[in-house]
Amino acid sequence: MFGFVSSLMLFVMIRFGAGLGHGGYPSSCSKAVAENFDKKKRVMVQSGILTTSGIGGILAFTLGANIIAMNWRYGYFMLGTLFLVAFFCILFLLPKDTKLIKQETKKISFVEVIKNVNVLKLFVIMLLLNITYYGSMSWLPSYLTRTYSLSLGAAGAILAVNSVSQVIGSFLTGVILSKWFVGKQKAFIIICSIVSAASIYTLVHVNSVSISLVLVALIGMFTISAFTATFTWPQYIFPKEIIGSSVGIINTGGTLGGFLAPMIIGALVEAASGSFSIGFIFLAISILIGGFGTLLVKD
Repeated sequence: MFGFVSSLMLFVMIRFGAGLGHGGYPSSCSKAVAENFDKKKRVMVQSGILTTSGIGGILAFTLGANIIAMNWRYGYFMLGTLFLVAFFCILFLLPKDTKLIKQETKKISFVEVIKNVNVLKLFVIMLLLNITYYGSMSWLPSYLTRTYSLSLGAAGAILAVNSVSQVIGSFLTGVILSKWFVGKQKAFIIICSIVSAASIYTLVHVNSVSISLVLVALIGMFTISAFTATFTWPQYIFPKEIIGSSVGIINTGGTLGGFLAPMIIGALVEAASGSFSIGFIFLAISILIGGFGTLLVKD
């Protein structure tokens, strides 16, 4: 419907509805993975699903940008069509009967889930990680274009490289956690957080387009790796009866981080008279706190 209307109020209402629809994806998807795969396979499957977000980002920067250049309404017609295709895929391709339906399972109330200390800790960790992820994605184009006098097209190309690095990072996260870091999410997330924070800090202290390109790729790869490892962690430490509700709560923290990040960085950049240094250092500190916060999670 977004492609048909021209009223701001209708835009807001439709966008709100789209957000509600998309908000159900993470928890229900995690629940489906828990119900249909053995525990040893769940992290790999979950990270594989998250990899598709990076692929979607690549398509958005290439195919989507060209379609919007012709007519912005066509872009939303395409998105609606893709969601319709996804709907029919879910309807006809997903298994009708799951292992969970065939077994008697203990019912756990939402209140019990929200009282779980690990759920609340992962809520905060995901919030901090997403502040860094969405903050860097929101402000990197402005920083690059202003610092190196790049065109929006050139900045978009750099962000497309960043999307490719995210695809690689999220996929490799599943492989690494399934083979070499089994049960060692804490160490993996901390390593990724340190590399990401160091890359962000270095980015605002170098004056080279080529080095910045490498740093942007590293930021994308290691930030998404920390996010993926955190998002898949519930598959290891929670019983499958509460996977859906716990991931829903944890993902709410991530959504809140994505909501706050652009505004916080914008306020810091404005307060620093247009300098990005303080804002980006804040992003580095956020992911470091989130990474080391995993030490508080009892697995």
